[in-house]
Amino acid sequence: MIQPYLRFQGEVGEQATLFIQDPSGNALEFKSFRDESRIFAADPLAHTRTHTGDRTYAEL
Repeated sequence: MIQPYLRFQGEVGEQATLFIQDPSGNALEFKSFRDESRIFAADPLAHTRTHTGDRTYAEL
C-alpha cells in the first residue's frame, strides 16, 4: 500500500512507518522508533511546526 518512509526526522517522535494490506483487505500500519523512550514523548512545540519533511527510505 504505502512504502516505508521516515516521518518527523530529527524531531521528538521520529519514526519509520509503513502500511500493508492483509489478505482480508485491512490496512495495517507498522512503526519503528529509533529511540523507544520517545514512543509516547510529547513535543511541547509540535503545534508550531508543519511536517512537510517526510522522506522515503530511498531519499536517506
